[in-house]
Amino acid sequence: MRTYRIVCTALTILLLSTRCMIAQNNGGDNLGEITFEELKDNKTSSRYFAAGGGFIIGSLQLNADNINNNLPAAYKLGNFPSSLLVTGGQGFVAFEFTYNLRLGISSMGGTKTLTMDTGSTKRNLDMSASFNSLSLDYAISVAKGLTILPGVQIGFGTFRFERYDGVDTASYNRIGTINNSMKRLETSQFTIQPGLNIEYSISSIAMIRAYAGYNVASNGDWTENRVTKISAVDTKFNSSGVIFGAGVFVGLFRNE
Repeated sequence: MRTYRIVCTALTILLLSTRCMIAQNNGGDNLGEITFEELKDNKTSSRYFAAGGGFIIGSLQLNADNINNNLPAAYKLGNFPSSLLVTGGQGFVAFEFTYNLRLGISSMGGTKTLTMDTGSTKRNLDMSASFNSLSLDYAISVAKGLTILPGVQIGFGTFRFERYDGVDTASYNRIGTINNSMKRLETSQFTIQPGLNIEYSISSIAMIRAYAGYNVASNGDWTENRVTKISAVDTKFNSSGVIFGAGVFVGLFRNE
């Protein structure tokens, strides 16, 4: 009986000592709570966090044939190339509780100009497109600081052509009587742009991006000089096309 008590006492002391040592090594005083917190931290650390904004630049690859073939003769000054440079900005935020979903808002636009100088008269033709969008992306962390984000942007904007004809110089007292003219052909547009962002956090406050996607544009009514509604416009006369580019952002980013 005495031997049994001694053995029980020794085992109890050994178990208590081992428990205390494990708890101290893990930085706490309760083994069950420490293990739960560690598992929770590991699960949480894999979630994406970002909040910031910055500058974006891209090249929109329009269907030049559809545009040049449908542009009215009164607006012709040559053929537009397929590439339209667009610039703008974007802000976004993603929290741990949104489970790697990121919400953003962006605004971009660009203008391409064709010119002609006949000596006495100068002619300019501008093609411009603008986009104001909301975005939803899903973050997939692939390495330290490197994240892939498939997503989609949905928004609205304008697609516009403006022609300006005028003389080189004129005196102030001739304003209003100069043989100048201006024509504007434009439409509102609804856009959906699925795409893919590849982002790298240089630090916890700076991030760079490369992106590519496809802009699908659906036009509203076309008008000339904002008052005349134009009918029977080919639906292919739009700003749809592949877009790719880059961006630089500042804010708070998880780069673990």
